Amino acid sequence: MERERDEGDDQLAEIKKIVSRMKQISDNLNKIYLVASAFDKETEERQVAIFLNVVVQESVQLFNSLKLKDEEEKKDIDEVQKALEEYRSPKGNILHSRFLFYSRKHDEMEPFDSYLMDIRKLCEDCESKDSDDMLRDKVVLDSRGRE
Repeated sequence: MERERDEGDDQLAEIKKIVSRMKQISDNLNKIYLVASAFDKETEERQVAIFLNVVVQESVQLFNSLKLKDEEEKKDIDEVQKALEEYRSPKGNILHSRFLFYSRKHDEMEPFDSYLMDIRKLCEDCESKDSDDMLRDKVVLDSRGRE
């Protein structure tokens, strides 16, 4: 079970790295390359082709898995970048974020302020409707059994 979790974490880290790289390339493509080369005046379809040509092979595979409705959206640079942004912060990570939040324990020698700051940061990624309640419950549950 631990090995499966490690492999899952490695895959998630690799996906995050690819998506982050695509985002960086996407930003640079818009801000620098398309304007500098006058490709920003090209058709949307050509801009998508240029974008895909710039990114690495793994990113092309990622592009193929993006949730684009039809062939027209696949030719629209704005839609491609929007789908990429949605993929970059998928809802599936909420479960992982909550796992990290609830797994975080307050070490005996750790200052409370440091612990609280850390769980607040972890809580931000949980997308909870009431993060104050989550934090309160976490602090109370972690302090059970402490003198």
